Order: sequence, then C-alpha cells, then structure tokens
Amino acid sequence: MDAALDAAAAAVAALARLHDGELHLAEVVAQGDAAVSALGALLASQPDTVPEPRLRAARALAAIGTPAARDALRYALHDSLRRRLFPPLAAAESDVISAIARGLSAGGDTAALREDLLAVLAHGCHPGACAAAGELAEARAAPALVRCLEDDVARPHAAAALLRIGAAALPALRARLLSETAGDSPSAARAACARLLGALDPVGARPLLIAALADAAPPVRWASARVLAEQGVITEALPALLAALDAAPPSDAQAAAAALCASAEGRGALLALAADAAAPAERRLTALAALTEVGDARVVPLLHALATAPDPALRAAALRGLIRRGATAEDLRPHLDDPAAEVRAPALEALILSGDILAAARGLADRDRGVRLGVAAALARIGARRTLLRVLFGRGSARARLRAARLLLAGRSQCAHQTHAHE
Repeated sequence: MDAALDAAAAAVAALARLHDGELHLAEVVAQGDAAVSALGALLASQPDTVPEPRLRAARALAAIGTPAARDALRYALHDSLRRRLFPPLAAAESDVISAIARGLSAGGDTAALREDLLAVLAHGCHPGACAAAGELAEARAAPALVRCLEDDVARPHAAAALLRIGAAALPALRARLLSETAGDSPSAARAACARLLGALDPVGARPLLIAALADAAPPVRWASARVLAEQGVITEALPALLAALDAAPPSDAQAAAAALCASAEGRGALLALAADAAAPAERRLTALAALTEVGDARVVPLLHALATAPDPALRAAALRGLIRRGATAEDLRPHLDDPAAEVRAPALEALILSGDILAAARGLADRDRGVRLGVAAALARIGARRTLLRVLFGRGSARARLRAARLLLAGRSQCAHQTHAHE
C-alpha cells in the first residue's frame, strides 16, 4: 500500500511541474484513489499567479471521480472561497475555483453540488460556476448570474446559463435592465439583459425594450434596437439603429447596419444614408458595406452612382460591391484611370482574373507599388504564365515587360526549388 501511495505521490509531483506536467495527467488519473491525497494537497496549496499545477490537480480529481476525489474537490473549493486575495492572485484563484466547479458538475447533479455552486456565485463571478449553474438550470442562481453579466470574462458564460434557466430568469433580467447605473460594465450588463429578454420573452419584453430605446446608455439603446429589429419592430428601432452606425467598436456599427438590412424599411434608410452626400463618409461606408450583402434590386444603381463619388473610399467600396455582383469589363475599364490606387487596384485585379492581358500589362506598369503587388498576386492566382509571356513579348511599356520577366523568373525559380526539394 505504501508503495502505491509513493508511486502516486511521485506521479502527482511530476504533474505539478510547469514545463511538462500536462504529460503526466493520464498517469495520475490511472492511480485512482491512491493519488487523491496528494492531489488534494496540491489543489489546496497556496495560491500562485501561475495556477496551472492546481488546475491540473482539479482536472485529475474530476477524472478520477470517486467519492474520495469529489470530497477533495469540495474541501479545496470551500478552502478557496475563504481566502481574501489581492487582484493578481484573485484572478488566478478564480481560474482554480472555476476548474473545481466544472469538475464537481461533471460528477452529476446533487443537492450538495447546487448549494456549492450558489456559494461560489455568491463569492464572485467565476466562469466555471456560471457554466455549471446553467448546465443544472439552477433557477436560484439567476440573480447572481445577472450580476455576473457585469464581468467581462464571466459575461458570455453567465448569459448562456441564463438562457438555459429560461423563464425563471426573467424577473432578475427585467429588474437589471430597469436599474440605470453609470459605467461601461453596468451598461454592458444591461445591454446583455436586453438581448436575453428578447430571446427568452420576445412578446412580453417588447414594451420594456421599446422604452429602453430612450435609455441614457448607448449600448442599452443599441442592443434593444437590434433585438426589436430582429423581431420585425423596425419603425420604433430605426432612429436608434441609425445612431448606432457611429458606435465603437466598428463591430457594433456593423451589427446595427446588418439589423437594418433585415427589413425593407431598414434597407431604405441605409440606401438614403449611403446616397446622402452630406452624411459623414464613415456612416456611408458602413451602410454601403451592409447593403452589398443583400439582394435588394435598389443596391446596384446606388453602387453605379457611388462608383464615381468624390470620396475615393466610397468609390472603392462601390466598385468592390459591383465586382461581387458580376461587374462587366465595360463597368471596370473606366476605373483604370482613377487617381486613387485603392480604386484602380480592384478594377485591375478583377480584369486580370477574367483573362484581360491589357489589364495585366497596365497593372504591372502602375506607379503604385501596392497596386503592382496586387496585380502580381492576381496573376499568380490564375497561373498566368501564358499571360506574362504575352506581356513580355507584347508592345506594352518597358516597365511592364521588365516586371513580367521578373515574375516569370521568380515562378521558374520557385518551380525548380520545389522540384529539387521533391527529389
């Protein structure tokens, strides 16, 4: 027996090594209950900013899964909950607490587990405990999970758990949405409440979401507007969604534009915005990017109109939209003389991909290095050795012929290298 305990202790010591401890996890689990004492001691050891050894101990105990292993997990959990730590250590300890909560929940649903999870969530916003409470659909955890929506790390886990809890979470979600508090984290939490209410109670939450369109916090207004737009309530949401096109980060503005594109009324508002020469260019670009993703017949005339706009960024965006919709060579050639490289580049590349030799010669002689690199990449994509030879021996400019020769030599050199490597 002593020999078995010694072997288990040696395996656990190897598990605790930072550089290769992970390799010994299966060996420790194979020791079974003989390793529980050493694992429990490792898991209950002093906190450290590098928690990996203790995380492995939690995973090993969960994998062993015997009553003794679960007792060791519970002891370590309550020991961790009693500790009061400074932020760096507290963050690492939260990872350990989460690992223990996940390990305990893997062993099945018990009354003791539910009480433990409630104690963990009362202690703090630990992602693993949030996830475990969701797996058990523990309704009593809903208020704590709503509080965890204020934590950036725990928020997605808490939101997923609240969705699984379902209708029992609605009172806590409604109360949090209605409690206006300042700050980024409270606003993010209330915005998450708006999204969850829309998912869990689409009809019943609608009056509350409409009222939230006038909320003092922009994230709450925008989240409510997107939910309402997804439900087809676009008229009320339209002003807030249009305002959200200025949101930061850009992903929020793009989400608002996508929500507007979901309805004819919203697309009409985006079309008007994109065509408005007095509107800020960034707003017009956001609207245009969303519109190019939809099949509305009104988009193509707009793209043709904006392809000649004074702003080169708008011209480039419109031209890319036309290319995605199958622009013809006649649509593209006028843009080869555009003063902006960002407009010439997509036109040249699209023509080259269609096999246009004149465009290849012109692109290789372009004064902008970025355009030339894009042209070379387009030629490489189509395996354009024949096209390059025609440019080389054609009547194009000396600059274009020289660059065609360089690309041919580069391709030949690469082919020879690959052949040599194969041999």
